[in-house]
Amino acid sequence: MPKVTHNNLGLRTWLEISQAALAHNYQLWRGLLRPNCQLMAVTKSNAYGHSLIDFSKNCQALGVDWLGVDSLIEALKLRAEGISKPILVLGYTFPEMIERAIEANISLTFSGWENLRALARLGQVVGLKIHLKFDTGMSRQGWFPAETAGILQFIKDNLPQVIIEGVYTHFAG
Repeated sequence: MPKVTHNNLGLRTWLEISQAALAHNYQLWRGLLRPNCQLMAVTKSNAYGHSLIDFSKNCQALGVDWLGVDSLIEALKLRAEGISKPILVLGYTFPEMIERAIEANISLTFSGWENLRALARLGQVVGLKIHLKFDTGMSRQGWFPAETAGILQFIKDNLPQVIIEGVYTHFAG
């Protein structure tokens, strides 16, 4: 496994991640899940300062099923570094970048009507895998659960080639 070390370009402070602690934490979480339940390591925003590339490579080596990143730019960096696990972009992706997501086999989050309608205006987006984000009390991003039927009907009518791969939420507490 690659060593994860970040020294902030020569500054007096740095961060070292214990490989043993990371492996222990992974095994702890994996042990809490049913065998068919997948585990995502959220490495967004430079792995919260822990090095996007190194931390993601470590998570992949440990066996995580998914990686979650903030932007398509982060996802493309991971692909360029040989990360092969499924990647979900948790943040907004500009419509003009969607083709790059399809080419790199990266899943995107859709959390509002504006970006879903923009996707429909693009026309054929064959092979795009999306996750729908719902707001269950965080009040920051996502559809309300009561909108589910309308969202699914819109996708069926306007985006039949899109693959709904999953749904998720960010719990408020």
